[in-house]
Amino acid sequence: MVSLPNQHLVFILFAADVRCWNSQHGCTFTGDSTLLLQHLEQDCPFHEITCAVCHVPVLLMDISKHLRQDCSKSAEAYSGIAAASVSAESTSRPLSTATVSPGDSPLTVGDVDRAFVELKEMFSALTAHQVSVVETRVNELSENIASLEAKLVDVDAGEQPDSVRLFTRGCSPDSVMAKMGDLLKEIVTLRTAVFKSMDTAAKKTEKLQEQVRRCAEKEQLNGLDWKVNELQEQLRRCAEKKQLNELEWEVNELGAIVSRNNADLMQSTEDIKDRCDTLAQESTVRYLRSQLQGLIADFLSFESKLYLRITFILAILCSVPAGVARIIIAGCIAITFMKKRSRN
Repeated sequence: MVSLPNQHLVFILFAADVRCWNSQHGCTFTGDSTLLLQHLEQDCPFHEITCAVCHVPVLLMDISKHLRQDCSKSAEAYSGIAAASVSAESTSRPLSTATVSPGDSPLTVGDVDRAFVELKEMFSALTAHQVSVVETRVNELSENIASLEAKLVDVDAGEQPDSVRLFTRGCSPDSVMAKMGDLLKEIVTLRTAVFKSMDTAAKKTEKLQEQVRRCAEKEQLNGLDWKVNELQEQLRRCAEKKQLNELEWEVNELGAIVSRNNADLMQSTEDIKDRCDTLAQESTVRYLRSQLQGLIADFLSFESKLYLRITFILAILCSVPAGVARIIIAGCIAITFMKKRSRN
């Protein structure tokens, strides 16, 4: 039976400077052995661990990728989370890029809250399997840690229970330390996987909440933009209607002015026509009057001459004998007849 190292040897081992046991793979860590566990938990990218879900060896730097893509048992849970994220993004995308028409009723904050509750319930249902797996592994880890603490207490007391003897049977101290290191590696791996899974779930939940909150804010802004656009459209329509009314009023006013001008023009035309007729009549009357006056003057002149001639003839007739008077009268008649004939 191989005995475990005593406490002094363990103290020396913990006080010595050590290198990472993955140095042959490229890790350059060198330091106190008490920091080795922390280095393996947080820093060593070449540390090979066992997947706590499917028990497949994988490097620590690839554990997240393995749990998301390669792990057969966690793929369903991660695909559910991815589906929830895609569903949330597809749900939020129409809200952020929606164009609200005047006929549509804008969403309220209550609608967004109900949508968030539905998405949260769906996300909880999708991650239920992963949560159960994590809880199971955490319980197993707690039991293993408690068992390991009990074994260490027995070792410190100098007792080696049957489980420890079976664990160390046929093994050298180096192999025992290697087995303990492997157990610690598995514990670290499980712890890292659990914390990363919980952090990933928390981050995705926070991201979903942030997306829903932004969707609500964008929806409120879209509703406000729609109201502003509707108000601008109403103002534009009112302005156009006012312009049309003003234009119609101007057209009616212009038509009334044209009608009045046409009436005035027609009245002026009638007045001018009447004036022309009056002037024409007056001109005709003046012409006829002048002609009549000329005729009257000619008649008066002829009458006066006739009177003179008659008076002269009578004077001659009174002073001459009757035979001579007859001859003179006959001569005057003959001269008058000759003048009329010459005029014709």
